[in-house]
Amino acid sequence: MVFSSLAASCCCYAENPLIPAVQIPAAASESRGRRIATDLFREQFDGLTDEISKLVREIGEIDAKLKELKDKKRRERIVRFYSQRMVSYLEQLDVSNYSAQDVTKLPARISETGSDLPRTILAYFLAILNTVNQFSTSFFAPVVIDSPNQQDQDVKNVRSMIDLIVKAVPDDAQVILGTVSLHGQKLEDANIITFTDKLKVLRTEEFESVKSRMQPFMDRAADVG
Repeated sequence: MVFSSLAASCCCYAENPLIPAVQIPAAASESRGRRIATDLFREQFDGLTDEISKLVREIGEIDAKLKELKDKKRRERIVRFYSQRMVSYLEQLDVSNYSAQDVTKLPARISETGSDLPRTILAYFLAILNTVNQFSTSFFAPVVIDSPNQQDQDVKNVRSMIDLIVKAVPDDAQVILGTVSLHGQKLEDANIITFTDKLKVLRTEEFESVKSRMQPFMDRAADVG
């Protein structure tokens, strides 16, 4: 393309009577084209070299992080932290008939039955949440627990479950708890929403106001996606 452009320029000069004809040696044209091609190649090469260096650094950082995550001592600290939380939560929920070997390992093996099963699962869920919060730098999403009262828990056990949910969830985490009743438990610093329309969570008359509040967040989420 460079040589074609130069040739076209030479023809233009030769055909225009107002411009003195200048004869450009073929060697000079070839030399100039070669310099342009070399400069272009060098520029692209330098850009690729910078990009490769950046990727190599990123790979090195990822390898170092993976090595840290696979560290045996770190895994032992994680399992120990989880085990302590799991046993503590089981005691607070009055679950005593369990195999310590099964529930304190990761992943746990839960074999409890009857009303003990939901409380054991809740203890496991909360122990995992706190372990993740302690050892991970990832974004901590809101904690959603729906209907903890399963398998016909007695009033004492349900109260213990709700109390543990409130206390055991990390301090900086948002908790969304869905329950038919709080069973007499008093929740401080909580926004309690009571649904009055059968089989409905949203209300038609509030649609526009809620939509106007949520639309900016939805737009931002769409832009990020």
